[in-house]
Amino acid sequence: MILYYYLWVCDNLLDPSHVAWVHVTSFAGAGTDDEPLEVKKTDRGVVVSRWIHGNPPSPYYAGLVKFEGNCDRLQHYEMCMPAIALNKSIYTPEGTGGIDKPMVDLTYVNISYNFMTPIDEDNTRYFWFQHRNTDPDDKEISEKMNAGALMAFEEDRSVLEHVHAGMKNPNTPNIDLGLDAGAKQFRLMLKRKIEADQVSFMSDESSINLTVGSVSSHLRRLAIPAAIGMLFHTLYNIVDIYFAGRLSTNSQAGMAIGYLVFFFLVSFGFGL
Repeated sequence: MILYYYLWVCDNLLDPSHVAWVHVTSFAGAGTDDEPLEVKKTDRGVVVSRWIHGNPPSPYYAGLVKFEGNCDRLQHYEMCMPAIALNKSIYTPEGTGGIDKPMVDLTYVNISYNFMTPIDEDNTRYFWFQHRNTDPDDKEISEKMNAGALMAFEEDRSVLEHVHAGMKNPNTPNIDLGLDAGAKQFRLMLKRKIEADQVSFMSDESSINLTVGSVSSHLRRLAIPAAIGMLFHTLYNIVDIYFAGRLSTNSQAGMAIGYLVFFFLVSFGFGL
């Protein structure tokens, strides 16, 4: 569990630029100042990406790629509603990378999957895993990559805890930057989706949202059918007792006692 709001994580996972100043010794690499970010909306969320050409691999990947020299690398940050992130890193020999270019034999791919579930406005459950396209059985590489990912997670946690505290008690106005475009578009899409779902729920005549609307109208809507149901249930027992009484007083007494036992069992069942 992490101690900040889930949307701060979503913002972070849609911002490739933060890598250059938060993860200096791991995921940061040259070329981020010169390559613009491409923001694209999909039917399920937002993708922020860019290809960076002709620079050395970042420290985290320098010992993992299977080629020497500079590389072309892809930063692919994708967020799907409600809060599922797919971060893909591609490293390929210089000159072989780019939009719509096929991967070559030496292309290195690592994909990280992140799942955020809000508990409340201050806490989030966060699960993640990653996989790569080489050395699936190399335990040493797996441990090295896991350690690097955990280090990056702790670096992000330190920043986002301060972001969470600062945004709960702001002292200065917010300033929107161009690099916030992906996060802002995702938040807007998510907000519209939530609102649409709420409208759909409220328009569903088979569902009643007791948290919205007049209390008295909700009471009438629930109490009147319940009262009519109880009336017929009582009439049912009165009819039973009437015909049992025509047989004998013992039969009538048995029905009365049986009704009490039945009512007790029903009440006990409702309590469970």
